[in-house]
Amino acid sequence: MIAKWIRLQGILLAIVISFISLSYTTAQEPVPVDHRSMVSSRNSNIVYLPIVRDSAEPKIYLGVHFDTTENFTASLVQFEQLVGKKHGIYHFFTYWGYSDFNGHKLLLDQITGYGATPMITFMSIPGVNDAGCGNSNWNLDSIISGSHDAFLTNFAQQAARYRHDILVRWGHEMNQYAYGWSGACNGANADAPQKYIQAYRHIVTTFRRNNANNIHWVWSPSYQSAPAESWNDAHNYYPGDAYVDWIGVSGYNHATWATFDVLFDNFLRSMAQAYPAKPVMLAEFSSTESAGYDKSSWIADAFAKMKNYKNLQAAIWFHKDRLDYSPPGQFRIDSSPASLEGYRNAIQDAIFVGEPPYRTDPLPPPVPTGTGIHLGAYFDPQFDMVGEMQSFENLVGKKHGIYHFYTYWGYANQNFDDHKFLLDQIRRYGALPMISFMSIPGPGQPGCTSQAWNLDAINSGTHDAYLRSFASKMAQYPSNFLLRWGHEMNLSDYSWAGYCNGGNVEATQKFILAFRRIVDIFRAAGANNVQWIWSPSFDSWPHESWNDLDNYYPGDDYVDWIGVVGYNFGESRVWSGYHWDTFDDLFRIFLEDAQQNYPNKPVMLADYGTAEDDGGDKADWLTDAFTEMKRYPNLKAVVYFHLNPPEYEPPTLYLKIDSSPDSLDAYRAAIQDDYYLSEPPDW
Repeated sequence: MIAKWIRLQGILLAIVISFISLSYTTAQEPVPVDHRSMVSSRNSNIVYLPIVRDSAEPKIYLGVHFDTTENFTASLVQFEQLVGKKHGIYHFFTYWGYSDFNGHKLLLDQITGYGATPMITFMSIPGVNDAGCGNSNWNLDSIISGSHDAFLTNFAQQAARYRHDILVRWGHEMNQYAYGWSGACNGANADAPQKYIQAYRHIVTTFRRNNANNIHWVWSPSYQSAPAESWNDAHNYYPGDAYVDWIGVSGYNHATWATFDVLFDNFLRSMAQAYPAKPVMLAEFSSTESAGYDKSSWIADAFAKMKNYKNLQAAIWFHKDRLDYSPPGQFRIDSSPASLEGYRNAIQDAIFVGEPPYRTDPLPPPVPTGTGIHLGAYFDPQFDMVGEMQSFENLVGKKHGIYHFYTYWGYANQNFDDHKFLLDQIRRYGALPMISFMSIPGPGQPGCTSQAWNLDAINSGTHDAYLRSFASKMAQYPSNFLLRWGHEMNLSDYSWAGYCNGGNVEATQKFILAFRRIVDIFRAAGANNVQWIWSPSFDSWPHESWNDLDNYYPGDDYVDWIGVVGYNFGESRVWSGYHWDTFDDLFRIFLEDAQQNYPNKPVMLADYGTAEDDGGDKADWLTDAFTEMKRYPNLKAVVYFHLNPPEYEPPTLYLKIDSSPDSLDAYRAAIQDDYYLSEPPDW
């Protein structure tokens, strides 16, 4: 239920933040000529068109790197206020040994929601501070041989599903000493750059083979080579125009005071001559404060000089002090009032733009190809449930054919007969009961650590007597039912979640065995009036391969409906990543995958809702949602969570349809479309 989903989303964001607070510097960026295929989805019927800005007028895109925080949207806004101008590129680091693509989604959503293009330095090392120069598991040969292909393929497939353009920089500063992909770490001879090129091409090809065409590749040497030998010249590492979208460069004014010209002039001129069609970015650049020198003047000179290079089209400032350097690197823009003022003044020049280099074009209008969507709702059951449902119908202007409620296996020895009064009223009203059948002792008792309620307890038969009794009574009741057990099993709180039952692939198999056991007991009791809903969350936590939602699928013979849970909680909530999630953000990937992976199963939004004006407009959200629903012919039912949960204060989550007059009007108008059906589904 909603409370459990909330708690784990807070944990998820914390995990995302923990691995992106890095100690490295890096570069990357976009290209004004898009050479790629325009189809970036495994579903070839869905076409996403990344729009590249017109570069006829000189533009240098502003970007920044600084440590992420929990509410990164607020951090980006604060940075904009600090420097006096929005920056359209935000850069962060990730490590191959830390997380898959989905582990970054909350951060990416905040960056794209702010209106910036994400820039990822994609580091083939196991984690922070693991440069791996002497580790054969992370060198160029290991990449070329395919040792990391499973990770790359998974990352690429997930990235392909993300409907935004991303700048990715792998193998930066390969002409220096430190990294496992550098020439110095892979033979330190003329063969080393060739190995680098093979590895680079292998990575790019893997992404393209998996339709990750929303990725723009940044090849990014250091401004100078070390060792300064002919085999280690930066040009020797160039992978070829077909594999490079941007040329990046790293350079810092640090230990020895170096002007912008000293750092970048030779590099920028040589790249313009060798690769005239490729835009260049300062992927990492900054200046420290130093006694006897003026950082403010350095900044003014740097931004003035940038305008002399036609191929220079982005500048990413490294806005983070490096206290581990000797001497410490005071790289923050506001390291002194004068430096901050110098930066604020320099970027006011019109050539320096705060817009993102890429934007995502809206999807074309949906063309309904399904047979309609059944309307449903959840709200607190009342003594006069018929009256409540009639009042709800009058409120929204249309009857809803599915009514959803929860029951608990151990709550006050509750059995099927305890629900007959409510069920009789739902049946008399003409709706189909949908029950979330929760194997916990009672409301608010998820029992994650309780052996009495875990998957082993179910699979051992501990609850069989209860299940047989409930099933036999349900079989005798003159109504059909939608029954959902084990919802959101790919999250972390419930006693049936994989996380609570070992946190490994064996846990997902335990879930499947439990799901099948429950269904078999009901079928053996003759409860053929039940259809079973398998209902994961739209997103998994933890973001690990064992916890992929498909690993929990019990099989077509045991599943009648595919359900999904997702809420737009708004920008003030940690569990949503402080991000206003659109319908597309929440459900597109799930619905497309369900169509592909389970083409014969109807799909429902088993729990969904949106907050009121917490970073966006609820009325617009609802209008958009009911428009987008028509895009998916497999979507057959939507069950709105019509309740303001009182425990989520302050402020209360205003999920109810009538949380404002505008929201109610939007919902009423949307469901008048004949595509949205009042009658319940039948079988």
